[in-house]
Parts: sequence; C-alpha cells; structure tokens
Amino acid sequence: MILFTCYFESFHAFQISFIIITCGTFWYENCGTGSCFLRNAGVSAKSRDNLSIAGRYMGKKIILLLAVIVGATSCAKELRIKEFRVADGTPDPAKPPEEFYVIGTGDSLSINLWKEQSLSGTVKVRPDGFVTIPLINEIQVVGMTTAQLRKMLEDKYKEFITDPFVTVRLESIASSEVFLVGQVARAGAFPLNGNETLLQVLTRAGGLSIFADRSNIRVVRRDRDKITEYIADYDGIIKGDLKQDILLRPGDRIIVP
Repeated sequence: MILFTCYFESFHAFQISFIIITCGTFWYENCGTGSCFLRNAGVSAKSRDNLSIAGRYMGKKIILLLAVIVGATSCAKELRIKEFRVADGTPDPAKPPEEFYVIGTGDSLSINLWKEQSLSGTVKVRPDGFVTIPLINEIQVVGMTTAQLRKMLEDKYKEFITDPFVTVRLESIASSEVFLVGQVARAGAFPLNGNETLLQVLTRAGGLSIFADRSNIRVVRRDRDKITEYIADYDGIIKGDLKQDILLRPGDRIIVP
C-alpha cells in the first residue's frame, strides 16, 4: 500500500507506467508468448492456447512489476540530514582570525596613548597611505593590521615615553572592497559585508561562466611587501572542502581564469 501511494504521487511516473501496462497488455493479448509464431511452426492449437495463457499471465506480472519499479524510483525523496565536523584550520566566517582587518586608504583610526591625551586623537588615512602622528610625524599604515600598527607605534614612542601603551581602534572603514575579474557572470569591485568567504563573493557575482577554469581560482593577497596567492578548487568547495573556502580580506584580488 505504501509503495502504491508513493508510486501515484508522481504524475509523470504514472504516465510512464500506464503506457507500459497498456502497450504490454496489447502485445501479450495478441501474441502471448509467441503464439503467432508457434502457429507457423506447426504446433497444435491446444498447445498454442496453453502456452498463450501462461505467457499472458507471466507477461502481465512482468509488466506490472516494471511499472511499479518505474513509479517507485520516481518518488520524491525525503529530507536527508548529514552531520560532520570540519577539519582543524578550516576558516570560520563567524569567528575570523584576530585582527585580520588590513588598514586601507580613507579609513579613520582612533589612536590613544595611555596617560597622554595630547598625543591621542583620530586620524584619517590619506590616499597615499600615510597618516600624521604627533612626535612621530608621517608613517605609512596602508596594508597593516591594527595590531601591527599598535606595535610599531609603541616601538617609536619608546624614544619619548617610558613604557608606552597604545590602543588603535577603527572608527570607520572606507576600504572594504575585494576585486573580482575573469570568467564570472559579473566582474568588478565588491564591498565585503562582514566576514565573507570566496564562495559567498562568487555567488554575489552570479557564479562562474561555462568557460571558467573551476579548479584554479586564484586569490592574491598583499601584506605590505609580502604577496600570498591562494589557488582554490570551486568544485572542491561545493563538495564540502571548506578549507578552500577562504575568508577574504579587503584588497584581495580574485582571478577566475
């Protein structure tokens, strides 16, 4: 009963099964298991009738079985749930690495030197990547993380202050774009909405084109004088290899050959 209920849930399967039953029954009603051929072979009428009855009976059983199989395999599948643990080192968009943000042009930084209010304040990164800091003058900050900038300022302030303690806070972000080029539906600059991954940005771009080299998607990242290139396999990410679905940083270049 369950099998037939599942079978008739699919109208397409019902149509196929109906055709199989109708055509098969017509053939067996007219020819049996070859009675039309046995007649020409000189087999007696009684023997032909017996073989024809047996053939029609077995034939109908086979046809009905085929129809049921077609219908059963066409039933809608139930929801399937799989659970697994990701491997160590897999990027987690909900928990990015500490201080991963790279300072860019146009960003506003609040720099506070403990117990030195006259040396504290908010600065904006100029288009050339420099900011002006009291006592230190101009320093280039583009491409640095806030942790790197804090360490550099503390080292420089040691010339003027004993045990300086610096806090660097991002007041506003103006440079949170990644740049996507190559075989995608829509190339261009995409602002990062939080901690986005490679797959999320490719999805926002409309996906890959049919000519894309899916196994060699490159993400080029520059960290001051160091350049790192990641090569990811799109199909690997789709199949669940989340290590390849890297977290993106502002300024990343995504190249889809």
